[in-house]
Amino acid sequence: MLGTKKFAIFSFLILLFAFLGFLDAFYLTVSHFSYDSLLCLPQSGCNLVTESVYSQILNIPLAVLGLVYYCFLLILSFFLIFKNKTIFLNYIFYISLFGFLFYLRLIYLQFFVLYAFCFYCLLSAVFNLMILFFSLICKKITKNQKIKIKITQ
Repeated sequence: MLGTKKFAIFSFLILLFAFLGFLDAFYLTVSHFSYDSLLCLPQSGCNLVTESVYSQILNIPLAVLGLVYYCFLLILSFFLIFKNKTIFLNYIFYISLFGFLFYLRLIYLQFFVLYAFCFYCLLSAVFNLMILFFSLICKKITKNQKIKIKITQ
């Protein structure tokens, strides 16, 4: 049902950005538990952000939550590509929409409360935004396919 070439390309891009987000969160998680400083741009404040009181929820580091988040999106992306069902696309869309709203809060905290930014955190927000964007495109493609199917019947 979802077999268009455009859909396949955008589904793959969702998988790619979920994988990149996973790698980013993995690096942040390893750095957190090894107590290593992040390799970051000078004057950016990566370590200030990742070691702040805002970097944990219920004593769980946001890096670990990001790792779980992107792992879940990776699994859903695989199901989307190989099972070819819109339910997985809907999950990806709504989860990444929630992630987008959460990232807005984190970006606000970085720039207006901490006055520092974390390159890796912002990169993760961009990856999430791309997943949201491509899932929205996929939803439009599937909606257009359903309309075409109804018109031809």
